[in-house]
Amino acid sequence: MSNFQKDDREESIGSKLLSGLLWGAAIGVGAFVGYQIIKSITKEEVEKLPIKIAQFTDKSIECTICLNYFERNDRLKILPCNHKFHSDCILKWVERNSNCPLCRRENK
Repeated sequence: MSNFQKDDREESIGSKLLSGLLWGAAIGVGAFVGYQIIKSITKEEVEKLPIKIAQFTDKSIECTICLNYFERNDRLKILPCNHKFHSDCILKWVERNSNCPLCRRENK
């Protein structure tokens, strides 16, 4: 194998690595930009979100508004950012605040 071919292969591996890093960075930036331009929601839109019923008690997940764990049969709302809260808690929250309590995404 000539040195030229060996260098080509090493460059190819390096190029692939750089390409992968750039792709990962692009995805990260895209996610950040996408996060910033997602349509914000109003209290009325939160009210229209479907209510999900907790299927089981999970002592590792709590409502970050009331700080109680989700119990079986609790009524939950899931915001577009995928954060879960007790339905009553998030409705009271959006009356006074214009963002998600966890990620601070605007909800106005």
